Amino acid sequence: MDGPVQGRRKACVVGAGVTGLVAACSLARSGYDVTVLESELHPGGMLSTFRIGWEDLERIPYVIDVSDRDLLKLFMDLGLDAQIEWFRPNASLYLDGSHHRIDRAGDLLSIRPLAWTSRLLAAFRSVSRRRPPFLCSEALRAMVAPRSASEPVEIPGEWLASCPPGVDSGSRRDRSAGYPAGGFSILVRALLKEIESLGGEVRCGCTVTDIRPQPVGFRLDCILEDCTSYGLETDTVVATVSGRRFAEMTVGAGLDESYLERLRSIRYQGHLCLALRLKQSLSSYHRTFVPAAAPFRLVTEHSNLVGLRRYGGHILYLSRDIDTADPLWTQSDGEVFRLFFRGLTEMHPELLRSDVKDWRLTRTRYACPPRSLFDRQAAFAPEAGYPGLFLAGIARTLPEEHSIDRSVRAGLAVAARVRSDPRRRIEGASPAPGLHKSEVT
Repeated sequence: MDGPVQGRRKACVVGAGVTGLVAACSLARSGYDVTVLESELHPGGMLSTFRIGWEDLERIPYVIDVSDRDLLKLFMDLGLDAQIEWFRPNASLYLDGSHHRIDRAGDLLSIRPLAWTSRLLAAFRSVSRRRPPFLCSEALRAMVAPRSASEPVEIPGEWLASCPPGVDSGSRRDRSAGYPAGGFSILVRALLKEIESLGGEVRCGCTVTDIRPQPVGFRLDCILEDCTSYGLETDTVVATVSGRRFAEMTVGAGLDESYLERLRSIRYQGHLCLALRLKQSLSSYHRTFVPAAAPFRLVTEHSNLVGLRRYGGHILYLSRDIDTADPLWTQSDGEVFRLFFRGLTEMHPELLRSDVKDWRLTRTRYACPPRSLFDRQAAFAPEAGYPGLFLAGIARTLPEEHSIDRSVRAGLAVAARVRSDPRRRIEGASPAPGLHKSEVT
């Protein structure tokens, strides 16, 4: 068991996703002795990758938007800003066997399968928000209108979630989607390197089972990958996990029981994302929304945006949010692949099984809680109601909030709260250099 270091405050961050790594880096730069505990075998959270061809590829597709202020500032602070390449994204709506381009407000007016009132309203909202339609969630929600009295066209939330939050109109729109050379793994590696260079430690394969207050600080009990136990004592705990997971960890921490019960009551949706490496592209679009009748809701042709690189094939993602009570959630990876592939061949009959070089399915258990007011507060609560114990879960609560930028902002905000707590302040410590302060809004 590790004990507190004399003269230097210890902070333990639970979770090595983007929020956790940013918080840990910020605290380490402020003089804290930081330990990061991650239950998975690899760090990165939603930016975790796997090797395909000669490149690292994200398990879930992400891009950088020009409005991602905190994320772009982080790249700059870590000396990675020159690694970002900018591209022009595009998108389509797949209806009645055809792709309907939705890059401009005028494109919406020509989509005849949609009710004309929906087309007008969606176009107006896109123009009023000064965003291309596929970047404007309000415009897309306006398209939830009946094609006939009994046949609604639904716009699922996960399609909106995969779109960047939007850009101002003008010349920058042409290059509004950024992607790092080498993928987002360069960001994760840079954060790990910075934490470790400042004396911090990141332990993967370490599942926290219990967080208990001590006369001074907290004790965390953990189970390692080899089923042995591990204990840690620390002054401050920052948990970057789901509300339910946090409630499980803190049963013996003396938190208000009504608060914990509300955390337990949050019903999260899961997320399925199937990455395929194909022999060729299937369309000219980066993203394609698919109607609710399909087994997936969004097609992301990653290579159509960033090029083939050294993947050894064309990269395509099929994704959807899913209720974990849905039988599909418990199906084997092979069954999910067969169902998704069959849906893709209905869109592209020319696609053969032999065109798929390989594939990988990623399941995210705590991906999206419901949209009630309490769930928003619980998921982003910066303090758990006990001195020195903080919750900074960043699971998506609204589709447009699901971005790397928001995770960076949450990590910076919770680190600022830790530093500003007078009961936990390190004497003589200066504000974190480089990593700027921000607030979760």
